[in-house]
Amino acid sequence: NLAEAQQYLEQSVDISAQEDVNPKESFWYLGEILQAQGKLPEALRYWEKAMKAYKDGPYYQRAKDRVDELKRTLGEP
Repeated sequence: NLAEAQQYLEQSVDISAQEDVNPKESFWYLGEILQAQGKLPEALRYWEKAMKAYKDGPYYQRAKDRVDELKRTLGEP
């Protein structure tokens, strides 16, 4: 169930933040789920978090591409 998966990931992000752990996988998957649901402003927020979390990793460019795509779609600079 997509709604349950989204709720689980949101809780996971909150718990990870409280424990001072970088929940980059949760950012990524939550961005995917929200984007699939058409919740683009919310998806953008998590894709931006994923992009920052992966700044030194191999997934940075893929996350940045999503951020750029969503910003264009939403008409943001």
